[in-house]
Amino acid sequence: MKNFLLAISLIFFISFAADAQKKTQQTTKETAKDVEAAILKLEREDDIATKNGDKIALERLYADDFVGINATGGTSNKKDILTFYAAGGSVLAMNTSDQISVRVFDKTAIVTGRLSFQYNERVPNDRAIYRLRYTKIYLFRSDKWQIVAFHFTSLDESDEDNITAEK
Repeated sequence: MKNFLLAISLIFFISFAADAQKKTQQTTKETAKDVEAAILKLEREDDIATKNGDKIALERLYADDFVGINATGGTSNKKDILTFYAAGGSVLAMNTSDQISVRVFDKTAIVTGRLSFQYNERVPNDRAIYRLRYTKIYLFRSDKWQIVAFHFTSLDESDEDNITAEK
Protein backbone atom coordinates (compact mmCIF):
# COMPACT_ATOMS: atom_id res chain seq x y z
CA MET A 1 0.00 0.00 0.00
CA LYS A 2 2.88 2.34 0.81
CA ASN A 3 4.40 1.76 -2.61
CA PHE A 4 1.04 2.40 -4.25
CA LEU A 5 0.64 5.77 -2.46
CA LEU A 6 4.24 6.66 -3.30
CA ALA A 7 3.63 5.86 -6.98
CA ILE A 8 0.40 7.92 -7.06
CA SER A 9 2.19 10.83 -5.35
CA LEU A 10 5.06 10.63 -7.83
CA ILE A 11 2.68 10.61 -10.82
CA PHE A 12 0.79 13.59 -9.39
CA PHE A 13 4.04 15.51 -8.78
CA ILE A 14 5.39 14.83 -12.29
CA SER A 15 2.14 15.89 -13.98
CA PHE A 16 1.97 19.04 -11.80
CA ALA A 17 5.60 19.93 -12.62
CA ALA A 18 5.05 19.38 -16.36
CA ASP A 19 1.94 21.58 -16.30
CA ALA A 20 3.79 24.32 -14.40
CA GLN A 21 6.69 24.19 -16.87
CA LYS A 22 4.26 24.45 -19.82
CA LYS A 23 2.57 27.51 -18.23
CA THR A 24 5.99 29.10 -17.51
CA GLN A 25 7.07 28.62 -21.13
CA GLN A 26 3.80 30.13 -22.39
CA THR A 27 4.15 33.09 -19.99
CA THR A 28 7.76 33.60 -21.07
CA LYS A 29 6.70 33.73 -24.76
CA GLU A 30 3.96 36.24 -23.97
CA THR A 31 6.34 38.28 -21.84
CA ALA A 32 8.95 38.36 -24.62
CA LYS A 33 6.31 39.68 -27.05
CA ASP A 34 5.25 42.31 -24.50
CA VAL A 35 8.87 43.37 -23.98
CA GLU A 36 9.46 43.52 -27.74
CA ALA A 37 6.41 45.78 -28.12
CA ALA A 38 7.59 47.99 -25.25
CA ILE A 39 11.08 48.30 -26.75
CA LEU A 40 9.67 49.17 -30.20
CA LYS A 41 7.59 51.89 -28.52
CA LEU A 42 10.73 53.22 -26.79
CA GLU A 43 12.56 53.25 -30.13
CA ARG A 44 9.80 55.45 -31.60
CA GLU A 45 9.95 57.69 -28.52
CA ASP A 46 13.73 58.00 -28.90
CA ASP A 47 13.37 58.98 -32.58
CA ILE A 48 10.81 61.67 -31.70
CA ALA A 49 12.66 62.95 -28.61
CA THR A 50 15.95 63.17 -30.53
CA LYS A 51 14.33 65.01 -33.46
CA ASN A 52 12.45 67.42 -31.20
CA GLY A 53 15.27 67.98 -28.71
CA ASP A 54 13.02 66.75 -25.88
CA LYS A 55 15.37 66.81 -22.88
CA ILE A 56 12.87 65.29 -20.43
CA ALA A 57 12.19 62.29 -22.68
CA LEU A 58 15.91 61.81 -23.45
CA GLU A 59 16.74 61.90 -19.73
CA ARG A 60 14.16 59.17 -19.16
CA LEU A 61 15.24 57.02 -22.12
CA TYR A 62 19.03 57.06 -21.53
CA ALA A 63 20.58 55.48 -18.43
CA ASP A 64 22.91 57.60 -16.30
CA ASP A 65 25.75 55.17 -17.10
CA PHE A 66 25.02 55.18 -20.87
CA VAL A 67 27.98 54.96 -23.25
CA GLY A 68 27.74 55.17 -27.03
CA ILE A 69 29.93 54.98 -30.10
CA ASN A 70 28.89 57.25 -32.94
CA ALA A 71 29.31 56.66 -36.67
CA THR A 72 32.70 58.42 -36.75
CA GLY A 73 34.08 56.30 -33.90
CA GLY A 74 33.71 58.92 -31.18
CA THR A 75 32.27 58.09 -27.79
CA SER A 76 29.46 59.78 -25.95
CA ASN A 77 27.72 59.62 -22.60
CA LYS A 78 24.27 60.73 -21.43
CA LYS A 79 25.43 64.32 -20.88
CA ASP A 80 26.74 64.46 -24.46
CA ILE A 81 23.39 63.21 -25.83
CA LEU A 82 21.46 65.81 -23.83
CA THR A 83 23.85 68.61 -24.79
CA PHE A 84 23.90 67.85 -28.53
CA TYR A 85 20.23 67.05 -29.07
CA ALA A 86 18.42 69.08 -26.41
CA ALA A 87 20.48 72.12 -25.41
CA GLY A 88 19.21 75.14 -27.30
CA GLY A 89 16.62 73.23 -29.30
CA SER A 90 16.59 70.52 -31.91
CA VAL A 91 19.36 70.15 -34.48
CA LEU A 92 17.42 67.66 -36.63
CA ALA A 93 14.88 68.14 -39.40
CA MET A 94 14.32 64.38 -39.67
CA ASN A 95 15.14 61.35 -37.50
CA THR A 96 13.51 58.02 -38.37
CA SER A 97 14.37 54.39 -37.64
CA ASP A 98 13.27 51.40 -39.69
CA GLN A 99 14.29 47.77 -40.27
CA ILE A 100 14.15 47.33 -36.47
CA SER A 101 14.72 43.95 -34.87
CA VAL A 102 14.44 43.27 -31.12
CA ARG A 103 15.93 40.28 -29.28
CA VAL A 104 15.07 39.85 -25.61
CA PHE A 105 17.28 38.08 -23.07
CA ASP A 106 15.72 38.29 -19.61
CA LYS A 107 16.43 41.89 -18.48
CA THR A 108 18.40 42.84 -21.60
CA ALA A 109 17.13 43.72 -25.06
CA ILE A 110 19.33 44.05 -28.14
CA VAL A 111 17.95 46.24 -30.92
CA THR A 112 19.30 46.53 -34.44
CA GLY A 113 17.99 48.86 -37.08
CA ARG A 114 18.62 51.55 -39.64
CA LEU A 115 18.46 55.26 -38.84
CA SER A 116 17.87 58.05 -41.35
CA PHE A 117 18.43 61.61 -40.23
CA GLN A 118 18.94 65.11 -41.58
CA TYR A 119 20.23 68.20 -39.79
CA ASN A 120 18.16 71.39 -39.69
CA GLU A 121 19.32 74.98 -40.15
CA ARG A 122 21.20 74.92 -36.81
CA VAL A 123 23.88 72.87 -38.59
CA PRO A 124 24.92 75.18 -41.46
CA ASN A 125 25.64 73.91 -44.97
CA ASP A 126 24.61 70.30 -44.29
CA ARG A 127 21.31 69.14 -45.76
CA ALA A 128 22.38 65.59 -46.55
CA ILE A 129 20.20 62.69 -45.47
CA TYR A 130 22.39 60.24 -43.58
CA ARG A 131 21.71 56.54 -43.11
CA LEU A 132 23.28 54.48 -40.36
CA ARG A 133 23.02 50.93 -39.08
CA TYR A 134 22.85 50.67 -35.32
CA THR A 135 22.83 48.37 -32.34
CA LYS A 136 21.31 49.51 -29.06
CA ILE A 137 21.34 47.75 -25.74
CA TYR A 138 18.42 48.25 -23.36
CA LEU A 139 18.56 47.11 -19.75
CA PHE A 140 15.59 46.66 -17.41
CA ARG A 141 16.35 47.98 -13.93
CA SER A 142 14.55 50.11 -11.38
CA ASP A 143 11.28 49.04 -13.03
CA LYS A 144 12.04 50.58 -16.43
CA TRP A 145 13.83 49.90 -19.71
CA GLN A 146 16.66 52.30 -20.57
CA ILE A 147 19.30 52.57 -23.27
CA VAL A 148 22.68 51.69 -21.75
CA ALA A 149 24.74 51.52 -24.95
CA PHE A 150 24.64 52.06 -28.68
CA HIS A 151 26.93 51.73 -31.67
CA PHE A 152 26.31 53.37 -35.04
CA THR A 153 27.95 52.61 -38.38
CA SER A 154 27.60 54.81 -41.46
CA LEU A 155 26.18 53.10 -44.51
CA ASP A 156 28.41 53.26 -47.55
CA GLU A 157 27.22 55.75 -50.17
CA SER A 158 27.20 52.90 -52.70
CA ASP A 159 24.52 51.16 -50.61
CA GLU A 160 21.41 51.33 -52.80
CA ASP A 161 19.29 52.09 -49.72
CA ASN A 162 21.48 55.08 -48.84
CA ILE A 163 20.18 58.34 -50.26
CA THR A 164 21.67 61.81 -50.11
CA ALA A 165 19.76 65.03 -50.68
CA GLU A 166 21.30 67.72 -52.81
CA LYS A 167 23.43 70.12 -50.82
